[in-house]
Amino acid sequence: MKYQLVALAISSTLLIGCASTDTKESVIEPVANQPTKSKAYNIAAQTILTRPYKVGFETIDSPLKDFTKAEVEDAKTKLTRNVGSASKFFGTLSILTGNLTGVIDVVGGTVASISTSDHPASKPRWIVAVDKSKFDSEKEAEQYITDTITKNAVETLNEYGLKTVETPIKQRKRILNRIDIDTNGKKVPFGLITSNLDTQKVFDYPTTLIDGNIKEAYTVGLNDNSSIYKTLIGSPSIVFANVELKKEKINVSEFYKSLTARLPKGFYLYMPSFNVENYNGMTYTDISSVVPAIYTQGEQYEFIQGM
Repeated sequence: MKYQLVALAISSTLLIGCASTDTKESVIEPVANQPTKSKAYNIAAQTILTRPYKVGFETIDSPLKDFTKAEVEDAKTKLTRNVGSASKFFGTLSILTGNLTGVIDVVGGTVASISTSDHPASKPRWIVAVDKSKFDSEKEAEQYITDTITKNAVETLNEYGLKTVETPIKQRKRILNRIDIDTNGKKVPFGLITSNLDTQKVFDYPTTLIDGNIKEAYTVGLNDNSSIYKTLIGSPSIVFANVELKKEKINVSEFYKSLTARLPKGFYLYMPSFNVENYNGMTYTDISSVVPAIYTQGEQYEFIQGM
C-alpha cells in the first residue's frame, strides 16, 4: 500500500504537545558507539533525542528507541486496514470537536508514542556539527550552516520542478525569512525559516558527529533549548507541497535523501514517525513515515533493530 499524507482540520488544539517552558541549556557529552543499536540510534545518542528532557520540575524520558521489525509491521498493518476509513471519519470529527488523535489512535503502541510525547524527539530537527578550527567565530559558523542548508534545499526543490521565493515574516521583535514554494502564484511554506535575532545559535561541543572522531565543533540541534535551536534554521517539509500544491508524487523520504546528499558530512536531518505540520488552519500528519529516521549524505537510517 502506498502510504499518504492525511490533512485534519484544527481549532486551537495541536495534534502533539510541546513543552511550554524552555530548559536551561545543558552540555551534551559524546557517548561511545553501541554495536547493538542501529546507526540512527547511535547518531541520535550524541544529542538530547535519546536523553531525559527536563521541563521545570518534570523530567520526560525519551520515547525514541530501536523498534523491532514486528512493531513496525504491526503499525503498517493497522494503517493498511484502517487509515482509509479512519482519515475520513476522524477528519470530520476533528472539524466538529477538535479531536485530532485519530491517526495516532489507529496505530497505537510504542511506534505512535513518539508523536504524542512532549519530548524533543517528537519534533523534526537539524543536527549539525562543523569543525570549529575552520571558522573564526560562532557567527561565521552560523552563517555557513544556514547558507549551506538553504542553498542546497532550494536547489533540491528546483530539481523537483518547484520554484521558490523568500518571504519575510515579522514575528514580535524579529524578522523571519521563510522559503516558500511558489506554483502559479500559489505559495506554501517549505519550512526553512531563518531569523535575524542576535542571540547565540550554535554551541561549542566536542562531538563525533563530523566524522566519527571526537572533534571540537560548532553544533546545532544537540541540546535541549528549542528556542535557541529554532532561531537558526527550521526543519524542511515537503508536506505542504504534497497536499496544498497537489504534488502527491513527491516521495517524502526520497526528497530528504536527495536534499541531504548535497550536504557535507556533519549535517543530519531527524524526522520522527508520523510527523505533524500546521499551516493555514490545518494539521497535516505524514503517515508515510511510520518509523523515525535520520537522513544524512543521501542515506536514510531508520530506528529499527539490526539496521
